[in-house]
Amino acid sequence: MSGFRALPSVDQLLLALPDQVDRHGRQAVTRTARLRLDAARAAIRDGAAEAARLPHLLAADLAAAAATQLRPILNLTGTVLHTNLGRAILADEAIAAATAAMAAPLALEYDLTSGGRGQRDDHLRGLLCELTGAEDATVVNNNAAAVLIALNTFGLDRDSIVSRGELIEIGGAFRMPDIMARAGTRLVEVGTTNRTHPRDYQDAITDRTGLVLKVHTSNYRIEGFTAEVAAPELAALARQAGVVMLNDLGAGSLVDLSRWGLRREPTVAEAVADGADLITFSGDKLLGSPQAGFIVGRRDLIARINRNPMKRALRLDKIRIAALQATLRLYRDPDRLPDRLPVLRMLSRAQADIAAQAARLAPQVAALLPDHRVTTTDCASQMGSGSLPTDTIFLARLRITGTGGDVPVHERPIHTMLAGAGGIDLALLVVACDDGMMPQTREHLAILQLLGLSRGLVALTKADLADADRRTQVTAQIRASLAGGGLAEAPIIPVSSLTGVGALRHALIRAEAQTAARAADAGFRLAVDRSFTLQGAGTALSGRVAIGDLVTISPSGTAARVRGIHAQNRPATEGLAGQRCALNLAGEAVAKDAIHRGDIVLTPALHAPTDRIDARLSVLESEPKPIGTWFPARLHTHATEVGARIVLLSDPIAPGGGGPVQIVLDRPIAATIGDRFILRDVSASRTIGGGHFLDLRAPARKRRTPDRLALIAAAEAPEPLAAMLATAPVDATVFARDRALSPAQTAAALSGAVVIAGLALSPPIATRCSRASPPCWPGSTPRTPTCPAWDASACACR
Repeated sequence: MSGFRALPSVDQLLLALPDQVDRHGRQAVTRTARLRLDAARAAIRDGAAEAARLPHLLAADLAAAAATQLRPILNLTGTVLHTNLGRAILADEAIAAATAAMAAPLALEYDLTSGGRGQRDDHLRGLLCELTGAEDATVVNNNAAAVLIALNTFGLDRDSIVSRGELIEIGGAFRMPDIMARAGTRLVEVGTTNRTHPRDYQDAITDRTGLVLKVHTSNYRIEGFTAEVAAPELAALARQAGVVMLNDLGAGSLVDLSRWGLRREPTVAEAVADGADLITFSGDKLLGSPQAGFIVGRRDLIARINRNPMKRALRLDKIRIAALQATLRLYRDPDRLPDRLPVLRMLSRAQADIAAQAARLAPQVAALLPDHRVTTTDCASQMGSGSLPTDTIFLARLRITGTGGDVPVHERPIHTMLAGAGGIDLALLVVACDDGMMPQTREHLAILQLLGLSRGLVALTKADLADADRRTQVTAQIRASLAGGGLAEAPIIPVSSLTGVGALRHALIRAEAQTAARAADAGFRLAVDRSFTLQGAGTALSGRVAIGDLVTISPSGTAARVRGIHAQNRPATEGLAGQRCALNLAGEAVAKDAIHRGDIVLTPALHAPTDRIDARLSVLESEPKPIGTWFPARLHTHATEVGARIVLLSDPIAPGGGGPVQIVLDRPIAATIGDRFILRDVSASRTIGGGHFLDLRAPARKRRTPDRLALIAAAEAPEPLAAMLATAPVDATVFARDRALSPAQTAAALSGAVVIAGLALSPPIATRCSRASPPCWPGSTPRTPTCPAWDASACACR
């Protein structure tokens, strides 16, 4: 029994996997089994046998669905307060308090002394007043919420005055002007970016003023010719005018950090003493608590905030209140704070201790990576989350390199190489004489061969560190690695710090002189590998572009106009194929976040993204097993990287073999027939193979019919149009567009064909169609059909 008949029913699968039903539940297993059976039927239609693998695949699907991305990881970034990693690590006391709060009911809003209803702020109010000297305190979800509710309470439909130099933005596009607008208050800017004086505030205060706002720039510094109004002076000015003065400290600190060798930041207690009516600050930054926003200050003002209906929407739950209470209690004993508060312990750790730990870890990591060298180096990092922005802390890092090599063993060099390799004419392969051919070098070489590169040089570095026998040995090793590929005859040039690189320089100059200019008469395409303030930097793949030209950013379809060009790092009026270009683009929708690495800037007529491509794939001999249908991979073409599934159009492709495939992409990309691509595994640890695109309009069904396979084979012919016309009519517009042909190139390609209603036919087929009885189309002559909807694919004359 084979094919569809071999597939089990959903009930049979459930009976065969009782452990999965127990673990995940019958409903989840049933839903996943149906999806997996649908995929199996699709695979069988493409010629694959899936029945035997179904239980294993179903178990894997269920395990993947049950896995969570919200899981503990190692923070090896060097940033202690990393927003993307959850900021502050909590103290043991806070974790224990939060755990207890989760496990049992709490007297959250119940006064055990009086027996009446209490307030959840009561659990924190006394501690906050004790540690800051404030009259009263309240707490909300985070500091942005604290600022929001304070502005809404005292500035709704009134003016809020702030220095222009304090209109901060923090992560996640939080901007002070936006918060003020949401709070319903009118922003009144005073002063300039670098200098603000008392008179600026005095001149701005009117009877419409609700509050004066001072914002501590905790995530940046303005230095040089500067002036600001100190908090005590601003508080006095606001008090004299009868308006509320709000001091937003941002990160906030309850203790003087300078005693542990860090920059001195204003403490909350000092801000209270300076006379501010209200002070807001964060909990999960320097304070080292869970996420929270604290508001301390005058009792009457805190009472008004607590009466604001927004307070209920922004309040904390019992778990965070319990953890906050435990954290704040630690500050009662500041002498032992570094031993008990993880954030302060990490920030104040001695350099000698950090270096010693790195030295202990290095040999342990080296034992796990026998083919690599592990060394320790000093470095520095910022604290993170906008805290102490100009200060750095000492760090030690482990540097992992190939044995004796200079290239770090990680994936960035491979990604960088792949992003630029599609536009190069010549490769320079660098091999250290004391190392020989390292695994990463072999992978780079395999990628160059898959991309079809046939011109290159090999620089044999550190030649002075090896004797003649070693140089001969490494040279033979390089020749063996190059054999059979396009770089088999590449010159190998020894260089060293003693002999210099003169010979290599002369070889590069000769190679540059021998490099022919790329044809500039094709449609313009530029592969974007960087996007910055002057949008769009990459390599021009074909055609030419000039200032003033209209272009499209594909695959998004964003329209733009070329406002300026830098070609080969020089201002230019046009960019040509093969040049490294930076384009200054203008347009209504053009912004830095609208252009991404992997986009293609092209002539508007060429914009036609695709997510399904027929291609020729060659698999490296190093692959452990044949490539089967729906094989998952990461596809790289020019600077684009996208998830893909490989659908076989013939037999499974063995290591070292090749064949036609259909590539089904996770998202549409901009591509051109003939573009080279590289496939890497989904974990980005190895290169699988590569090839070139044959058809960008691949069908989802009937992709393995004889006619379809014949058309794919024809697309690989030296004269593809003639070969394709012998199989079926061809859409002339699509043929030209998908190959980025210019009008002149299109006319030359179609010169031997008969074009009817946009379809190209071979002359013999066109003649037979015109003589058919009844004719294949109405009308007196083949070139002027009266039925533009004529379907030539249904013609029986071919």
